[in-house]
Amino acid sequence: MSRGRLGPHRVGAKAVELAENVTRRAGHLNRIVLPTLAAAYAETGRFSEAIDAAQKCLAARRQSANWALVDDLQLNIANYERNAPCGAWPQEACLLLRNRPARVRAA
Repeated sequence: MSRGRLGPHRVGAKAVELAENVTRRAGHLNRIVLPTLAAAYAETGRFSEAIDAAQKCLAARRQSANWALVDDLQLNIANYERNAPCGAWPQEACLLLRNRPARVRAA
């Protein structure tokens, strides 16, 4: 799919096709498929659709308090907003992640 670091072997168009097919068959937006769909959209230059899919998933991840995935989605959305695919993180984003304080779990 498009999320790996495969360089010239990245196949965003096929990833879009497969992720859209899964979403269509499910009959709803699946929060497991949405990050892949967003990454595939970004890989093919469809950044506004990538942002939309990632933001829909982000709301669900926040409700489940899955903070690692929330952080990942926020970085991906930042990339999509600057017209870059996921995984193309600027160095300052990597430093922010490395130096962020640990989240406290609600009891």
